Amino acid sequence: MDFLKLMIGWIVTLFVGVAGLILLYQMFVGKINLQRLISEENGDASMSRFQLLVFTFVISMSLFLVIVSKEPAQFPLTIPPEILALLGISGGSYLVSKGIQSSKEISKANIEVQGQASPPPVAPAQQAATPAPPAPQAAVLSSANPAPNPVYNQHEDEPAMG
Repeated sequence: MDFLKLMIGWIVTLFVGVAGLILLYQMFVGKINLQRLISEENGDASMSRFQLLVFTFVISMSLFLVIVSKEPAQFPLTIPPEILALLGISGGSYLVSKGIQSSKEISKANIEVQGQASPPPVAPAQQAATPAPPAPQAAVLSSANPAPNPVYNQHEDEPAMG
């Protein structure tokens, strides 16, 4: 029975090691891109993703060292609840941050769809102080002032006539 446990342990260890080497090779040749591992879609760094990544690595390495440090290497009978609480807090903070981000995006989309994204209202005193735009004047055509060409505009910043 002990021989069977040992063989299963070695097989699982070899499988995980080979899978890890395959992942490292794919990262090295560029098939797996880790540049945006802890960033959001817009490129900003995400503190909650970073916290989840670091806590997961620290706790998993600590658990690995606890297992290996025992004379016959064995998995602990119980995982301390403090470790599970830390992992839960880390994962929960990531989920809460994604929920907040998602609700902001949804409310922004609703505002844009409803057309409520308008400038703030202008006070009555500011309305009276703002002069009205000048009325367009009729163009006087003469031989000295010919009609503008509707296809070719003189100024690049004005739209072409016609």
